[in-house]
Amino acid sequence: MSIDARAKIEEMLRRKREAISDTTSSVQNIKPNALVNVPVNVSAPIINVSEEKSNTSALSKINQMLRQRQLEQLDNNQTSQTQNQDTMINNVNSTKAISSVIQTANEVIPQVTAKPRYGLCPSCLADLDIIAGLYACTRCSQHFVRRAAQGDLINCSDLPYGYCRCCELRFPLLKTQGNEGLICSVSQEKYLLSAKGYLRASELPFGLCSCCQAPNPLIAKPDRTICCISSNEEYIKNIDGTVVRRPLEVNLQTNQDIEGALNQGMAAFYYGGFIGGQEPEPPPAQIPKRQRRRWFL
Repeated sequence: MSIDARAKIEEMLRRKREAISDTTSSVQNIKPNALVNVPVNVSAPIINVSEEKSNTSALSKINQMLRQRQLEQLDNNQTSQTQNQDTMINNVNSTKAISSVIQTANEVIPQVTAKPRYGLCPSCLADLDIIAGLYACTRCSQHFVRRAAQGDLINCSDLPYGYCRCCELRFPLLKTQGNEGLICSVSQEKYLLSAKGYLRASELPFGLCSCCQAPNPLIAKPDRTICCISSNEEYIKNIDGTVVRRPLEVNLQTNQDIEGALNQGMAAFYYGGFIGGQEPEPPPAQIPKRQRRRWFL
């Protein structure tokens, strides 16, 4: 209901109250014996009590509605103010910590204090940054990795086997029980030792060579032959999936010559290998000096 309607109702009620008060005062001033001669004022308003009660209840309802609207408006203002405060806090950089909030008449000012982004350096307590998967100190330039996903920081120079290359954040490599290589402490991926350091087993589809003193990776050439990346020696893949060195090709003409010489008695095998012609005589046995002296006695 508008303000004008409310004013009209209040004015009507005020007039009726004044009429009631005037009638009451006039009745009180009449003497008992003069009641018979009292003239009747036909133009005087007739008060209806039920109408007065209904008007009073309507006015109370109007006041209740106005109070409800004021409370709703106040609640909306507080809600919008809280939302603005939350928005300002969320807009602050996630690398900052909000220590307190100052609320003024028109705005909310969060008090921001800087906090380390990735922790503190164990050596100099400076801020850490992440460079190539390693925690790098912004002051002393030392590099660290975590012992586990939520573990302590370890200096990379203290790692006996280095760190992995399979995780976005590097983790230490651990020695397995056998001699099969290393594994990542988090992803459990296998690593093999080569002349170029520890390499991921998943990046070596053919494994490592067995021809070099320090194993090197095996690669596939465009003609699908497998060879060592260092010595270029060829390897073959067996049916079971294992990769072995290609055996040397034997000259068939040489085998035929050897077989023919053996059949004709022109060649023989002896303890040192194969020779052509007749088998050589065994070397003379050396007699001990004591036995030689007994022969001359």
